[in-house]
Amino acid sequence: KAFIVVNNHAMVRLCRFYEQLGVDKQTELCQTVYKLVTGRPDHLCSFVDDEKTFGPDTKLVYRHFATLYFCILSDRSESELAMLDLIQVYVETLDRVFENVCELDLIFNSPKAYTVLDETIVGGLVLEINTNKILNVYDQLMKAFLPGFLATFAASPDWLHYLWYWGSGLGLPTFKGTRRCALLRATGLHRSSQWFQRELAAVEVALV
Repeated sequence: KAFIVVNNHAMVRLCRFYEQLGVDKQTELCQTVYKLVTGRPDHLCSFVDDEKTFGPDTKLVYRHFATLYFCILSDRSESELAMLDLIQVYVETLDRVFENVCELDLIFNSPKAYTVLDETIVGGLVLEINTNKILNVYDQLMKAFLPGFLATFAASPDWLHYLWYWGSGLGLPTFKGTRRCALLRATGLHRSSQWFQRELAAVEVALV
């Protein structure tokens, strides 16, 4: 029914609802989840079956990693252990995408985190729990998206500014400088002007 990631200070870092709810109701549920998970002692289990709070057919399963709580609201018929395993798969996949994932990665690279989640859960149904398969699809999406993004700004004199600004969110820091330059050339950014050659050299030197 919902996948929510909230930190120790009630800040929602990621949320996806799989049933139609108003914004106010979503906000209320996020705050309710935060109060429940942060108010529970560590020695208690990670399952909350509170009919008064969530209704007769909903339960909460969560796991605590560092400063973040990964929470799932699901039907009562779902296995709690399966939901815990789903959270583990998602966190492990994020860890491989970001290389030691932390809260800042979800803040500055939220599109990546949502992409991984959407390859794992679709419409409230678990689509894939194999980390390698999720990463394969994710890599294909990034490869398909990056050239189009760069080509969009090719005609703008500010394209390099956008590249620097959005680079971290698109995964560009994972490329070495020479590979980035090859990517730029592959998008059709060939320019004979001294300006382009100078900027391209700056990218190659600064971002290696």
